[in-house]
Amino acid sequence: MIRAEIWAWNAQMNFIYANGGVETTRNSLMEKHGANLKLIRQDDTSQMQNDLIACAKELHDGADQCSSGTNYVLIMGDGSGQFFAG
Repeated sequence: MIRAEIWAWNAQMNFIYANGGVETTRNSLMEKHGANLKLIRQDDTSQMQNDLIACAKELHDGADQCSSGTNYVLIMGDGSGQFFAG
Protein backbone atom coordinates (compact mmCIF):
# COMPACT_ATOMS: atom_id res chain seq x y z
CA MET A 1 0.00 0.00 0.00
CA ILE A 2 1.28 3.44 -0.93
CA ARG A 3 0.79 6.18 1.67
CA ALA A 4 0.29 9.83 0.76
CA GLU A 5 -0.01 12.69 3.22
CA ILE A 6 -2.33 15.53 2.23
CA TRP A 7 -3.40 18.86 3.67
CA ALA A 8 -7.02 19.68 4.37
CA TRP A 9 -7.45 21.57 1.12
CA ASN A 10 -10.47 21.67 -1.15
CA ALA A 11 -8.46 21.31 -4.36
CA GLN A 12 -7.51 17.77 -3.30
CA MET A 13 -11.12 16.60 -3.35
CA ASN A 14 -10.71 15.20 -6.88
CA PHE A 15 -7.81 13.07 -5.65
CA ILE A 16 -9.83 11.83 -2.66
CA TYR A 17 -12.84 11.17 -4.88
CA ALA A 18 -10.75 9.19 -7.39
CA ASN A 19 -9.46 7.07 -4.51
CA GLY A 20 -12.95 6.52 -3.13
CA GLY A 21 -12.06 7.91 0.29
CA VAL A 22 -9.21 7.47 2.74
CA GLU A 23 -8.26 4.06 1.35
CA THR A 24 -8.67 2.88 -2.22
CA THR A 25 -12.15 1.43 -2.59
CA ARG A 26 -13.37 -1.24 -4.96
CA ASN A 27 -14.23 0.07 -8.45
CA SER A 28 -12.72 3.48 -7.74
CA LEU A 29 -10.66 5.16 -10.47
CA MET A 30 -7.45 4.44 -8.53
CA GLU A 31 -8.33 0.75 -8.10
CA LYS A 32 -9.18 0.44 -11.78
CA HIS A 33 -5.62 1.58 -12.54
CA GLY A 34 -4.00 -0.77 -10.04
CA ALA A 35 -3.37 1.70 -7.22
CA ASN A 36 -3.64 0.79 -3.56
CA LEU A 37 -3.44 4.14 -1.79
CA LYS A 38 -4.00 5.32 1.76
CA LEU A 39 -4.51 9.05 2.26
CA ILE A 40 -3.38 10.54 5.56
CA ARG A 41 -4.24 14.06 6.66
CA GLN A 42 -1.14 15.85 7.85
CA ASP A 43 -1.15 19.63 8.22
CA ASP A 44 2.32 19.91 9.75
CA THR A 45 4.91 20.38 6.99
CA SER A 46 7.78 19.52 9.34
CA GLN A 47 6.16 16.16 10.05
CA MET A 48 5.59 15.63 6.32
CA GLN A 49 9.31 16.13 5.73
CA ASN A 50 10.22 13.74 8.55
CA ASP A 51 7.85 11.12 7.15
CA LEU A 52 9.30 11.42 3.63
CA ILE A 53 12.82 10.98 5.01
CA ALA A 54 11.79 7.96 7.09
CA CYS A 55 10.36 6.24 4.02
CA ALA A 56 13.29 7.21 1.80
CA LYS A 57 15.77 5.80 4.32
CA GLU A 58 14.00 2.44 4.38
CA LEU A 59 13.93 2.30 0.57
CA HIS A 60 17.59 3.32 0.42
CA ASP A 61 18.45 0.51 2.84
CA GLY A 62 16.88 -2.05 0.49
CA ALA A 63 13.23 -2.35 1.54
CA ASP A 64 10.73 -2.92 -1.27
CA GLN A 65 8.22 -0.70 0.53
CA CYS A 66 8.53 1.53 3.56
CA SER A 67 6.82 0.44 6.76
CA SER A 68 7.00 3.91 8.32
CA GLY A 69 6.72 7.41 6.99
CA THR A 70 5.03 8.22 3.72
CA ASN A 71 5.74 7.70 0.03
CA TYR A 72 4.33 11.04 -1.12
CA VAL A 73 3.07 14.36 0.14
CA LEU A 74 0.63 16.67 -1.63
CA ILE A 75 0.69 20.35 -0.80
CA MET A 76 -0.74 23.39 -2.49
CA GLY A 77 1.58 25.49 -4.62
CA ASP A 78 1.58 28.58 -2.44
CA GLY A 79 2.31 26.36 0.57
CA SER A 80 5.49 25.05 -1.02
CA GLY A 81 7.55 27.94 0.34
CA GLN A 82 6.75 26.87 3.88
CA PHE A 83 7.48 23.24 2.99
CA PHE A 84 10.83 23.92 1.31
CA ALA A 85 11.94 26.46 3.91
CA GLY A 86 11.99 23.65 6.48
